[in-house]
Amino acid sequence: MGVKTALVTALAVAAGAAWYFQDTPAMRSVTSTVKASVEKAGLTNTLPEAVSPKQGTAGLRKCVQGNSVSYVDRACPQGSTEQPIKQDIVTVVPGQAAPKPADTAAGGAANGDAPKTILERLAPPEKGESLKEKMMNKAVGQ
Repeated sequence: MGVKTALVTALAVAAGAAWYFQDTPAMRSVTSTVKASVEKAGLTNTLPEAVSPKQGTAGLRKCVQGNSVSYVDRACPQGSTEQPIKQDIVTVVPGQAAPKPADTAAGGAANGDAPKTILERLAPPEKGESLKEKMMNKAVGQ
């Protein structure tokens, strides 16, 4: 086994051990020391900076209530707190117009024969004897 292979194997084992023990106090101490050294050297990452809640992203506000998060374009609802939104994380899509109500004068809705529920649309009621009645008649031998 060559020196390079041994070094790569040792590095992979060390990285795996660090990931496995990442929540132990000793590892947290090591990672906080490394993080401080990296920040001191000016080698920070380029993650987006948080925008203050006052600025928002296109007038958007992040409201947190317990485990629930909602994004609104007005003041946060009662009982929720406003949190900062990171830039370039949220894509605002223009809203869609609500569908226009169906014209009741056209079609069978005016005479009351049109289906009123989704169930009636998918399985319209039968004219005459229903399926239940057919099964009951079959069971009693009629």
